[in-house]
Amino acid sequence: MTTGGSCDMAESANGFPLRRLMHGLTLLSATMFRNEKNQTGSRISNSRTEPSDGAGVSRFSGKALSAPSCTDGYGAISLPDGGHYVGQFKNGKFHGRGTLTLFNGTTYEGRFRNGKASGQGALTYPDGRRYVGEFRNGKGHGKGILIYPSGKKYIGEFKNGKFHRKGLFTSPMGYRYKGERKNGKFHGKGTMIFSEGYKYIGQWKNGKFHGRGILIYPDGFQYDGVWKNGKFKAPVPRQD
Repeated sequence: MTTGGSCDMAESANGFPLRRLMHGLTLLSATMFRNEKNQTGSRISNSRTEPSDGAGVSRFSGKALSAPSCTDGYGAISLPDGGHYVGQFKNGKFHGRGTLTLFNGTTYEGRFRNGKASGQGALTYPDGRRYVGEFRNGKGHGKGILIYPSGKKYIGEFKNGKFHRKGLFTSPMGYRYKGERKNGKFHGKGTMIFSEGYKYIGQWKNGKFHGRGILIYPDGFQYDGVWKNGKFKAPVPRQD
């Protein structure tokens, strides 16, 4: 067995059948904040996403094969579609530290386990988006940061490639949201501070004010009551 060398891409080598390395490898993909809405229901962002809302998951379907020199240890392999991998192998799979570059320029650098991105890693897309954080079974899972070229940033938890629980969303436009999310949208309890100085504290549903909440104006005026689908429905009686 040779370690530290480059793997060839022959269909077989000395009778040793080449094996697939990439089967089941999934990586965090798509855009975040898709279909999020502000208090009026208009879209904050409507960027294209491949599979679904939020930080979706893209499955790499290329056929990557291993040669004997990549069974264990350190090596490099070129993928048939033009991508390549440089790093550690175990039992013919990506395992340990490595760098995977796909044909479209997407790059993952970090830890692999049994052929999938697992542990700490960084995923960079050709358009400048970058996710840095924890992966599990090929997906963003755990604590992470998703950054966009525009300056948008999400800091928080991910689960199976999507936003999970509470996190902090910031925008270069000046608004900030801290609270719960579901399926890539503001959902549950959260606080939004707008660049104009407005502040909403309360419940959200599918990206809109929904339930009990308070909208506070810069001059101190407040709408305190019940909201439905982003609209104020009824005030809450004050108790003396």
